[in-house]
Parts: sequence; structure tokens; C-alpha cells
Amino acid sequence: MKIAFGILAAVLLNSGCGGGPPTIVSMYSWEGIAREKNVQRIPLRVIVAKLDDLRPEEEKIGEGKGKGFVATRDKFFKDFHGELNEAVVKHIREVGLFLDVQPASYVSSEVNEARLRELGQKADAVLVGNISHFYGIVYRDLAGQERMMNAGIMGGPFGVMIMAGIESSVTKEVEGHVALTEVKLLDLKSGEALWQGSVESQFRREQKGLPGSSELAVEALKGAITKLVSQLRDTKTKAD
Repeated sequence: MKIAFGILAAVLLNSGCGGGPPTIVSMYSWEGIAREKNVQRIPLRVIVAKLDDLRPEEEKIGEGKGKGFVATRDKFFKDFHGELNEAVVKHIREVGLFLDVQPASYVSSEVNEARLRELGQKADAVLVGNISHFYGIVYRDLAGQERMMNAGIMGGPFGVMIMAGIESSVTKEVEGHVALTEVKLLDLKSGEALWQGSVESQFRREQKGLPGSSELAVEALKGAITKLVSQLRDTKTKAD
């Protein structure tokens, strides 16, 4: 039975994702993300530091959610933290929030006074913060679980692949959750926060097919960054 579930898990993770593991940016839906007309950019050049990772260890390895049939694991990504930073930067660029946005190679906790002075020569502000949750889950379907077990016993790997096709028409319960906490936009001259706050996006719904857990997490990420962008617009009056 474990073999059967392992094969289906591979199908769930890799459906439509040939040519190696997908990246967070490649899974990101850019639909609806565009610069708003007649909205001026905030006059800041911004560096985006990588988020400090405060997620529970079990979340990083896809455990701790007892009902989860398949859950996000960091190993699904080639460079989780780099890809996460790239998604934040690209989303902010796409909406035209600031004059310029560039990624940093270091994490937020490494932004100290010396780093602020160094960055101040090429930017106006730095965005720092934490990633406290990032996961997607496809929950167990007991009826489907029995079908997969029988398929594995009767047909081996080939039977499981056939059942995977059948399962693609079955509705499953899924969840996505991302939390970006203690996010701050720091002025590089004064070191003071132009804006600070936390944003979170979480959903749980029924969905037909073979959804990938990573895609669910990235969907929640888009929701969280969308909220972040909306709140960062409050820095406009302070930056003028």
C-alpha cells in the first residue's frame, strides 16, 4: 500500500511539471497582477532581503498534518528561499509599486547597521521579515485510499497509474496557508520603519482533480503578497 501511495504522490506532485522540479515563480499565477492605471509609483528604490524562516520543522518536511495525504516539502523546490524571494520581488515589480525593486542574497536577520549604511549608497529602503507558514495539503479521501490500495494489490504500479486517472475526477479537500510576519520597510537613512505589519492568506476548500500541494501553497503565497502590496501602498504619503 505504501508503494501505491508513493506512486500516486509522485503523480500529484509532478502532474504537468515535466523537465525537473517547478519553481515557485513558474507555478505563480500572474493573472490579475498588473500596474494600476493612473497610480504613481512610490518614489523609493527598494532592496528585498530573503525572509527569515520561522516555520515549524514538521512543516518544512510535510509532516505534522495527520490527515494530509500529501503536503508541501522544501525538497520539492530547488532553492526554496531564493525562489520565495524572487516571487516577492517579481510581484512587487509587476504592480509598479516602487521606482525600483531588487533582490538581496542575504536573509533579513543579516540586515544590521553596517548593512544599512552599505545599502544606503544604492537604495532608499530595504524590505525585511519572516516566513512563518508556507504549505499546501491535499487531504486523505478514505474511499479513494481504499481504491488506491486495491489498485496497488491487483494491478501493481500500472493499476495505480490507472487509478490516478480515475482519481483526477474525484473531489478532494485541499488547504493552502502562507504567513509573512513582522515585515518591515526600513528607511536606509534613518533606519526607521516606513511601514511594518504582517499578512496572511489561508484557504480550505473542496477541489476536483489531482491538485499539487506546492501549487496550493503558491496560491496562498500570491494571496499574502497581494495583501502585502496593498498595505505597502500606505508608505506613499510617508515617502513623498
